[in-house]
Amino acid sequence: MSSFEAYNLGELNYEELLNISGPELRDLICQHLVVKASVKDLAPQLFLDLCRKMGRLRKPRQQYTHPEFPDLFLVTNRRDNEGQKTGLFADGEIGWHSNGVCIPNLKEICVGLYCVEPADGSVTRWVNTRRAYQNLSESEKSEFENLVLQLKFRNNKFYKFDDSDFEMKVLKNLDVVEKPLVMSHPFTEKNGLYFPHHFVENFRDLSGLTCEKKSLLERLEKIVFKDEYIYDHLWSKGDIVFSDQLHSLHKRNDFSGDRLLYRTAFDYKYCN
Repeated sequence: MSSFEAYNLGELNYEELLNISGPELRDLICQHLVVKASVKDLAPQLFLDLCRKMGRLRKPRQQYTHPEFPDLFLVTNRRDNEGQKTGLFADGEIGWHSNGVCIPNLKEICVGLYCVEPADGSVTRWVNTRRAYQNLSESEKSEFENLVLQLKFRNNKFYKFDDSDFEMKVLKNLDVVEKPLVMSHPFTEKNGLYFPHHFVENFRDLSGLTCEKKSLLERLEKIVFKDEYIYDHLWSKGDIVFSDQLHSLHKRNDFSGDRLLYRTAFDYKYCN
């Protein structure tokens, strides 16, 4: 198979983007996992309206949000007048992760990002864990379909949070959850690996027996994190990227300069 790429809707104005129906855009995301477009000067309310066409927004907890639009998270390294953080994941590199890892019974979810200011050298990478699964041998597929992940947030794994960070306050209170290593996508019905590896506490098989963690982690990392499954996105002002959170992971490099992205997370309930 060829290298993984985002599905590109190209340069659009808002009216052109709005002409794509919610179900059509949802299906593109579920099929291709990462969908991108470029829409200049997209107002926050219009970005929210676009996301609401595809589903139900997950409500932020009223911190690190847009001052006028509380349904919209800010991902930024900007500080306020007292030097306090004003957005999620303020600085530095973020390791591979997906949204909602430690939320039990999480429905299919999408993350939307709109770039207001990209900073210098700001790159986000996505890895296609569905394709990694599809390229396994039949015996490997059967083996992995028998495994369950035990997942728990630990600081300094995929990101180093300060004790005072909003994210730290939320994540540290989440309990261990179990999720299958191989998940069927609720819309495409295709199988893919669910592998937020920085959260993996252990593996067990379906009979309840604990598996050896270190060797399995190393083996799966070699399977998943291949160049052919990875898409690199160099951010430009006006970029929109929607990404599936079940069969993909994403990470961010370090950067310099002012950076601001709007962020939403939504499931596909009430897609219209």
